[in-house]
Amino acid sequence: MPRGAIGGKLKPASEGQPSSFLVAALKDLLSGNLDRIQIVKGWLDGTGALQDPESAPALSAFYDARVSEIPTPRWTAYKAKRFNIVMNPDVPRTRTERAYTSPIWDTPG
Repeated sequence: MPRGAIGGKLKPASEGQPSSFLVAALKDLLSGNLDRIQIVKGWLDGTGALQDPESAPALSAFYDARVSEIPTPRWTAYKAKRFNIVMNPDVPRTRTERAYTSPIWDTPG
């Protein structure tokens, strides 16, 4: 399995070298353009609890990629336009679709 395959485990990097990733995403032809791709790191502490990046050193870390589309109209926006009605301001008119990859685990040792 290549280093960093989605759903796999990272092989140890060379001494002093950070982990690196190559990420690609394609938009759905019938949906909005892509807005951003993020690589997010999380980890498990000594008790097995998930932690944020600001936490203490980890026993096992994981990375996942998150892809977001630009906001696109919801059905409520289309109906308001079609029937020329004013929606309650609390009714959302757009949505932002997101996709997540399987984690890539980085276990020391």
